[in-house]
Amino acid sequence: MKTMNTVTRTDDQIASYSSKGPTAYDHVVKPDILAPGNLIRSTISPGSTLANRYAGSKVSGR
Repeated sequence: MKTMNTVTRTDDQIASYSSKGPTAYDHVVKPDILAPGNLIRSTISPGSTLANRYAGSKVSGR
């Protein structure tokens, strides 16, 4: 799901690489469940392995 930096979810989108469409087995429309997973912002502990290994991925706060 791609968030558009808004409070409501009416303008969110499913990522183009997500599984979509009916399954071949039971013809149920996918996705069954959604979860955030693209372009997520979060807090990070300074000096952590993640912060050190991917320092170029840091974004400044508002």
